[in-house]
Amino acid sequence: MKTLLIFLLANLVRSQSTGPECLIPYCYCISPESLHCANFTRFNQLDFSRTNGRIFQKVELIPLVFLDLNENLNLNGLRLNGKLSFSNIRAINPFHNPFRVVSHDRFDLAFYNSNFRFINSIQPSLSENLILSNCSINTNSQSLNFIFSDLNIVEFILCNVYFDKPVCPALFRNSVIRNMIITDPIGAFGFAKINQNPVVIDPLLFLNSYITQIEFAYSPENLSPQYIDTEHILQPELFLYLQRINVVSARRLAYIQEDTFKNLPSLKKLELNKVPLKNLLTYNRRWLKNMNFRERFYDLDYIRLNSSMANKVFQFIVWANEEWNFEEEKDICLFKNFPHNKLVFPFLLFTKPDLPCTCTIYWLYKYFTKYQDIYNLNQNIAPYHCFRESNWDNCKFNDLFEKYCPDGEDPEEFFTTLRPGTGTITGPIFTQTYTTPENTFFSTYHQTTSFMPNIQQDLDACRYSKPALVIAIILCVVAAIIIVVLAILYYQVCKQTRSKRILNRVEMINQPQRNSDQIDQSSSDPEVKI
Repeated sequence: MKTLLIFLLANLVRSQSTGPECLIPYCYCISPESLHCANFTRFNQLDFSRTNGRIFQKVELIPLVFLDLNENLNLNGLRLNGKLSFSNIRAINPFHNPFRVVSHDRFDLAFYNSNFRFINSIQPSLSENLILSNCSINTNSQSLNFIFSDLNIVEFILCNVYFDKPVCPALFRNSVIRNMIITDPIGAFGFAKINQNPVVIDPLLFLNSYITQIEFAYSPENLSPQYIDTEHILQPELFLYLQRINVVSARRLAYIQEDTFKNLPSLKKLELNKVPLKNLLTYNRRWLKNMNFRERFYDLDYIRLNSSMANKVFQFIVWANEEWNFEEEKDICLFKNFPHNKLVFPFLLFTKPDLPCTCTIYWLYKYFTKYQDIYNLNQNIAPYHCFRESNWDNCKFNDLFEKYCPDGEDPEEFFTTLRPGTGTITGPIFTQTYTTPENTFFSTYHQTTSFMPNIQQDLDACRYSKPALVIAIILCVVAAIIIVVLAILYYQVCKQTRSKRILNRVEMINQPQRNSDQIDQSSSDPEVKI
C-alpha cells in the first residue's frame, strides 16, 4: 500500500511537470511552479491559455533568436505568483502593454541580455511620435497604452540591458514599483526629462508613479563610468517618492551630484556596499551635507531624540569592509561637513572586529547616545567596541579641523567622465524595423545591430538562466559519453581487423613452407614397384 501511494504521488508530480500546461514543445516545466520557454522563434507561438489556470512562481521567456516585444506577445491566461523574465529582446514597442492581463499575487518583471530600444508601430500617432522623439507629452498622451503603466510590481529588474538613449518616464505612468534593480547597464542608461511646449499638464500628476527603492549593482569587470545624479539618472518627476538608494560593487563610482538629495524629498536611506568611499570623498563630497536636506535644523547638543522621530532620521549605511581605510588623522576632513544637525546617522557595518578606533569614527558617532532611544545600537552596529574606550575624549575635533582642513568649504568638484545624457556616448547604429504579425517570423532572423553578438558573449552573474545552463551541461556530458563509447568500439573493431590481417599474413608465409615439406617428403619415399 505504501509503495502504491508513493507511485501515485510520483506520477502526480510528473504529470504536473510534463502536462499540457507546460506548453510543449516550445516550453517545459522545470518544476510544477516553474515554466521555462526557450524553444520558440515567435511570441505568438506561446498560448498561455493552455496553462489551465496553473499558478507559476517563475516564468522564463528566452527565444532562440532576438525578438521585438510587441503585439505578438499575448499573456492572456498566465497566472503568476513570482517572476516573469525576458531575454534576447531586440526592441520594444512602448505603446503596447501585454502585462495588465496577467493575473498575479506577486509580480516581478525582469529583462536580461536585452536591448531597451523603443520603436513605433507602422502608423504612429502624433502623441506617440512626441514621446519617442524627445519625451514630450500633450493632452492626448494620457490615452496612450504605455508598456509599463498601471502595474503593481514588487521588483523591476534590468540586467545587462543596452540603452540607446535615456528612457522616458512616461512609460511607467500610474505604476507602483517597490524595488527597481539596475545591474550592469550598457550604453546611454538613464531617465529623460519630460518636455512640454506649451506646458498644459503637471508632469507629477501625469506620471503618478511610485518607486520606493532603487538599487545599482555592478560586476567587478564593469569598466563603464558610474555616477548618480538627478539630471540624467534619478529624474525627480519619476522618483518623487523614492525612499532608499542602494549602491553595490560600484568600484568606479566617481561622482554623486551635489544637489541629488535636494531633489529627492522622500529619500531617507543611502546604502553603499563595496564602494571605494575614500577615493570618492577625496574629489567629490559636497553631496554629504545635503543628505536629509528638507529636514529642519536640530541642535543635538541641547535636545533629546525619541522613537517618535525615527521617520525623520536619514540613515547613511556604509559596508566598510576592505574598502574602509580612514585610518589617518587627516581623514576626518572628508567628513567635516557631515550633517549631524539634519538628523543624519551613520551605520558603519564593519567586517573586521579589530578595526582601529580613529577620530574619524568618533566624529561620525559624535551623537551616538542621542540615538539610543531610536535604534538598538548595541547590536546593530559593528564598531561598538570603540565606544567602550577612553579615546573618545582624546579627539579634539576643532583642533584637528584647524590643523588638517582649515578651509571652510569642500573643494570644487568636476566630473569629466563622459555622461550618457550629454550625447557624448555613441551607441550602435540601428536599422528601423517595423514588425507586424505577418512579417515577424522573417524579420527576427535579420539582426539589425552589431551590439547583439557582443551581448551574447557575457556569461557572468544574471546573464543566463540556471536551468538552461544545467541542461547544456547534461547534454555535453551525454555527448562526451557517446564519443568515448564510439571511440572504444572503433578501437575494438580496428584491433580485431588488424589481428585478422596478421593471421592471414602468417598463413600466407607458412603456406609455401608446407608445400616444400610435402615435396621433400615425397622424394624421400622408396620407389614404388609395379
